[in-house]
Formats: sequence, C-alpha cells, structure tokens
Amino acid sequence: MTTKNRSGMVAIMVTAMIMVILSLITLGFARLVSREQRQALDDQLSTQAFYAAESGVNAAAAKMRGGVLAEKNDCDVSTYNNGTIDSATPEVRFTCLMIDPTPTELKFNNGFIKTDRARVVPVFTNPLATELNFRWSDNNPARVNAGADCDVRRIPALNQWGDDRVAMLEVDLIPFPNAATGNLNREFLDQNTATFLFYPCGDSSASVTTVNYTNFRAGDASGSRRGNIQAVFCDKSGGYTCSVTVNGFPAMNYYARIKSIYSSANVEVAGKSGTNVVSFANAQVVVDSTGRANDVLRRVQVRLPFESQALKPEASLQSKDEICKLYTVTGTTVENGCN
Repeated sequence: MTTKNRSGMVAIMVTAMIMVILSLITLGFARLVSREQRQALDDQLSTQAFYAAESGVNAAAAKMRGGVLAEKNDCDVSTYNNGTIDSATPEVRFTCLMIDPTPTELKFNNGFIKTDRARVVPVFTNPLATELNFRWSDNNPARVNAGADCDVRRIPALNQWGDDRVAMLEVDLIPFPNAATGNLNREFLDQNTATFLFYPCGDSSASVTTVNYTNFRAGDASGSRRGNIQAVFCDKSGGYTCSVTVNGFPAMNYYARIKSIYSSANVEVAGKSGTNVVSFANAQVVVDSTGRANDVLRRVQVRLPFESQALKPEASLQSKDEICKLYTVTGTTVENGCN
C-alpha cells in the first residue's frame, strides 16, 4: 500500500498565494506612487500654466501703459512673441489673449470700494447713458442683512450698525461736459453734481429701486435733496445684495465718486441709453488670458484700471495736517495769518 505525501503541494499553494498577494501589494503601491507623482506634476504644471496666463495679462498691461492697447476678440498671440515667456521653456506660454477696453459693466470686487477713501471712476459711455444701475454687496459674506428699519433721517453711528448689516453706499455723480455741451466751470459743477446716500433696506414696500438725478443736485428748482438718505431695496438671493437705478440726468459724460460706509463693498455699475446697453471707456480693461504648460491649461480673467486711481483725488484739496485759509500774497511775499 502506497501513501502520498501532500505537504509539498500545500507549501507550493501557500507560496503561490503569498506571491500573488505580494505582487498585488507591490502593484498597488506602484500605482499609488505613480498617481502621487502625476498629481505632483499636474500641480506643478497647473502653477506654471497659471503664471503663464498672468504673463499674458502683464503683456497686455505693458501695451496699455504704452498707449497702444486696442480691442482684441481673438486668441492670436503672434504679436506677443507667440506667447513665449522664456525661450528655454517653450512648452510654457500663454496661448490665448483677448482684450476688451470697453466692457458693458464696471466691476469692483474683493472689497475694492472701501470706507477710508472714495474711488473716482470715469463714466464715459457709448452711447451716452440715460440711466445707471448701481449694485453692491458687502465684501464680508456674513453681512447679508439689510434690516427693516428703512425710515432713516441720519446715518447711524458705527457702534449702532450691526455686524451682519450690508454696507451703505455713497455715490456722487459729477458731470463732465464735452465740447458740445460746454459749461465746464465751478458754478456748473456745483449746481449739477448729484449726491446719493444709499441705505440698505430689506423691506421692498419701504424702499426704492429708482431715483431721479435731477432731485439730488443743488440746482434742483423744487428743492434739492442732495445728500438725503435713500432706502434702497436689498435682496440677498441675488448675486449683488442691493440694487438702485439712477435716471433723469442729461446725456453727457460723468465721473462717479463711490465710497462705502461701515465696511468694504463689492460694486458693479451698468448703464443704458433708452433700451440699449452702453459700454464704458477709459475706466476698466478686461483681459482674458489662457496659459499652457505641456498639456495643462489655466485661464484667468482680470479687470485692469485704465489708469491709476492716484491720478483722481477724491476731493479738490486733501491734507493730513491743519489747513489755514488766511494768507496774503503781495508781489513775491506770502504772509500766513494763521498762528
């Protein structure tokens, strides 16, 4: 009688199973390492593509400073050295650059409209606007409450303004006559500058959505309401919490002096001439740039100010020190009467 020993077969099967398990572990680890390497490479290429796109924005900004920037609605970058940033790395470049120097709206995001200084923005439109719409929201996403206390006679103190309240907005519309309209003098500017204080209100029945420019200038024959507080309806369900339209002004160019009260705000300005949407010139340039690094693409859209805000002071006279208005000029001598 012959007895077969099966222990060798069991050992072989166990060894084979261990080899299979180890192979699977090794394969899984290799795939994990490969995935991590690819992820790291993608992150690096994505960063390079982003900076390549920003290089396109900088190239457009350089041309704008040189005074040769024009509308560009195609992706061709042949006049920008084919988008090449560094000849040593031709695989990293910007592949598309579009430029719009006359956008149909002005946007000031990331809390650009602040409490410490007004922003003076040219409102030069084509065609000349007959109404302007101002939309704003607080830069702090926690501030979405407009409140129901809309019958206001004065601006509340800072400590009386809730931490969840939307910012208040101050807007001055300053006319800038052209050669046809003339009248660019101090009296004309004083009589025709309109000042609005827009107070956020959550009650649609106790607020307005439209105000008339004529009633808010000093030259209003029926009694100027310039500087009177206007409760404006705010709806947090929209992209911009508060919205108000100013109409009734003569068709000419204007400067808008915009300032936030209580906290920084994000503001958008749009306009119409009748039923036609207007475009804005000499205010913002929208640059749309796409960067590429190997097979990774990144696209950015940036709004560049047409010129430095520092060129437009928010007042005719500014000083950090006391100002003395009592002085005498005689020949070459100046006598200061303030002691």
